[in-house]
Amino acid sequence: MGSSEKILRMQFLNPIPMNKWLIGLAAASLLACNDASREAVPAEEECFHTRVVQELTRAEGQVEKVANFYVIQSEEGRYGTCGLPPELLVEGTRLRFDAKVYEIPPNVRLAATPIKITRVY
Repeated sequence: MGSSEKILRMQFLNPIPMNKWLIGLAAASLLACNDASREAVPAEEECFHTRVVQELTRAEGQVEKVANFYVIQSEEGRYGTCGLPPELLVEGTRLRFDAKVYEIPPNVRLAATPIKITRVY
């Protein structure tokens, strides 16, 4: 057996250990998940990507839980809770607030009208 045959045979007998393959695969996966081209979403669009159709001033309502989601039930309707501080997400809490009301996209059904609360009194 010549020297080139011995080298070739040694490469097949000593493959790269499995743990090095796994480390390389994990590193490649993490790099693939990094999307540097994605822009930061402005704070106002955290909850919605539609246009503002109305502004509420000193609206009143009560926090309720509907279908595992918190909503604000008022005489005018049911509103979402985007922008409401977590300590106020307690069923039965009454509040007065200012908010921006967002458009509901066509063919979309929501449990509450989307709003972004801008002030709680």
